[in-house]
Amino acid sequence: MILLAIVGVFGTWRTSGVVSLSGLEGPHNGWEVIIFGLIALVGVAPLARGGWFGIVDVFGCAAVMTYTALANMLDDNAVLGGSLGWGVILTVVASVLLAGLAVLAAVRRLRPPRADEAAEPEAIEAGQTKYESLSQNQS
Repeated sequence: MILLAIVGVFGTWRTSGVVSLSGLEGPHNGWEVIIFGLIALVGVAPLARGGWFGIVDVFGCAAVMTYTALANMLDDNAVLGGSLGWGVILTVVASVLLAGLAVLAAVRRLRPPRADEAAEPEAIEAGQTKYESLSQNQS
């Protein structure tokens, strides 16, 4: 998702007649999407493990990326006219999906374990569920 958002920056954000602007040209702030996309890459591994650092990092960066692209869309419409390009749409969609992945990771981390989830063998021997043994190891 991060790479798709960055690819969108280099695509067309606004077209007016024969003029076509990317996210790095004119009044666009596509450079913010690139910077926050790179910062979000730092949180991908912790996010995959369900760590709070990754969840907060990726969600925060995705929120800034989404806001930047949406603000440019609205400003361009009021000032430049013309039509939206595929790049800004790709950036917005990828950024929103990235934020959704972070929210999904947070929900999975917060939800209680189901009774039918399998426990680790060493946890079974100790009479604990997989999540009880994990929470003791993290403390």
